[in-house]
Amino acid sequence: MKTENNLIKLFDDFAKECEFSRRLRSETVRGYREVFKLFLRVMPEVTGVEFLTSEILTEFFKRIETRPRTVGRGIKIGVKESTIKTQHTKLNVFFNWLLTKQCLGKNPLEGIKSPRVSYDDPKRLKDNEISEIYAAITMHYISPLMLRRDTLMVSLLLFCGLRRGELISLQVRDIDLESRKILIKKETSK
Repeated sequence: MKTENNLIKLFDDFAKECEFSRRLRSETVRGYREVFKLFLRVMPEVTGVEFLTSEILTEFFKRIETRPRTVGRGIKIGVKESTIKTQHTKLNVFFNWLLTKQCLGKNPLEGIKSPRVSYDDPKRLKDNEISEIYAAITMHYISPLMLRRDTLMVSLLLFCGLRRGELISLQVRDIDLESRKILIKKETSK
């Protein structure tokens, strides 16, 4: 194993490789950076690769689950299962990179299972709320063109599951009316 144990320097090398060599999207690299920053903030005692053990990672997830956080005007304890899964996944990619660079002998997440996540969203819009959105568009339009545009945008968001960035970057050439398909580019999507 290499003697280099500066974790921040190694992560910076990893992030640069992701961005420039592997050509990952900037949002993906930003996600890696955010999870790593959180890891360092929650686990300040981890200063080098030699501290990366299964026990340390278990402690990290325990701290995340039990630490108080300010959310809005209130205090919340813990995070959603999907957040833990995301953190697990992003750290795992970095740890596997450390393995390939021979900076780490074993992935500390190897024995720690990622949580199973159910993506049932209780916050989804109800039919009457969708009707209210369309009614608001109809009541406040300035021109027939704006009415059609706004109705189309809301319909794409609601019924095609597009994210805001995907809708904003959508171009006319991405829509095939004959085959009733919309092309979402990987550069603008997760």
